[in-house]
Amino acid sequence: MSPLLPTALWAQRKDKVFLTIDIQDVKEHSLKLDNDAGGGHGTLSFSGRAGTEGAEYSLPLTFFKPIDVEASKVSVTPRAIFLVIAKKEAGEEHWPRLTKEPSKAMAHIKVDWDKWVDEDEEDAAQARRRRCRWGGWGSAARAAADASGRMRVCPIHCRSPPAPQPAIASLLCILQTLNTSPNPLPNPQPLKQPS
Repeated sequence: MSPLLPTALWAQRKDKVFLTIDIQDVKEHSLKLDNDAGGGHGTLSFSGRAGTEGAEYSLPLTFFKPIDVEASKVSVTPRAIFLVIAKKEAGEEHWPRLTKEPSKAMAHIKVDWDKWVDEDEEDAAQARRRRCRWGGWGSAARAAADASGRMRVCPIHCRSPPAPQPAIASLLCILQTLNTSPNPLPNPQPLKQPS
C-alpha cells in the first residue's frame, strides 16, 4: 500500500515560512530539510507512521525558493509537526506559492489563516507586537481589537485605556504580569466578548 499524503498548512512572513504537517501521534518519523543540487529551491522530505493503526505517511515538497536549513526549526508534538522554515533570501517579497509546482496539483496544501498576515500589513503587525511591552496575549488581543474595531486589550500590557473585559481575561493579565518568565502563556488567544 502506498503512503498516505498528510494535509499541510502554511503561512509566511518576509523572512520565514510557517508549515504545519497535520498528523496526530507520530511515532516513527524522518524529516529532512535541504536545498536542491542547484540551490534554486529548498526541499522537505517527511515520512513517518502515526495513529493507533500505524498508518504510513509521506510528504515530499520542493519549495518555491531556497531555504536556510540551519536557521529553520522543527517541533514534533502529539497534535502535529510544526516547522518554522527560514527563507535564504530574507526580507524580500512574499512567495506567490509554497511550492515550485503550481498549487492546483497540491490539493493537500492549504493556507493557515490563523497565522497568515498579508504582505502589505506585515510591517503594521510587527509594530503592534513591538508596542506591547510584554508581547504574547496583549499583542494578540490588540490585533483582534484592531480587526474588530473594539478595544479588547490588556491595560497592564499595552497601556491602553481600560475597557470592559470578562473577569477571566483580567485574571489572565494579572497572572501573566506576576509570572517572571518572558512568555508565560505560549500561545494565548484573546477571549471573545459575550454577545
